[in-house]
Amino acid sequence: MSLFSSCPDFLLAFPSHPDRSLLLITIILIGSYLLGSFPTGYLIASRRGVDLRSLGSGNIGATNVARALGKKMAVATFFGDMLKGCIPVLAARFMELGLVLTGLAGFLAFLGHCFPVFLKFRGGKGLATAFGVLVAIAPISSLIALAIWLTVFFATRISSLSALVSLLVFPFLIAFLDDRDLLYLVVPLILFLIFNHRENIQRLFRGTESKF
Repeated sequence: MSLFSSCPDFLLAFPSHPDRSLLLITIILIGSYLLGSFPTGYLIASRRGVDLRSLGSGNIGATNVARALGKKMAVATFFGDMLKGCIPVLAARFMELGLVLTGLAGFLAFLGHCFPVFLKFRGGKGLATAFGVLVAIAPISSLIALAIWLTVFFATRISSLSALVSLLVFPFLIAFLDDRDLLYLVVPLILFLIFNHRENIQRLFRGTESKF
């Protein structure tokens, strides 16, 4: 059963207060983008005198943090970025905004990480933030996808390959374990993530992608 099966249509979320409904929808959607824009990895690195944008891949995500600052800071970055995706979805569900707006809130958080207003729209690839969105939408499928990511990573030590395999498997997990209507929200997010990993894909084909 879908997590959203009991949610009414977002137009009926506040039937007696339409202005309040529109205001809350606007606040949640704008807040989702701004929360996604919060540069977790960049701030963690900056406190230690490191500018992630000038090191390694120039990415502000957990993978580049691991290269620059080690595993502990990478884990902190990953969970911080994951919460940026999870919180907007949970907030939208709590407000019973419906499936479409809940998915939009998560997608805006993801876009905020990729194009953060606080860093002149130069962000990360969004994998951890997207994972937070997916966990809040489809927790069982997400945990299985995480297990696949870990399996591929420990076998190959290539983070990007692990991510891509998990992303390609995820729609099938949704189709078999969750409500197939969720595919309308999940597939665009996955396609965007694959596009963000296009340089990694090129290096994988050339055999030059870096390992941990």
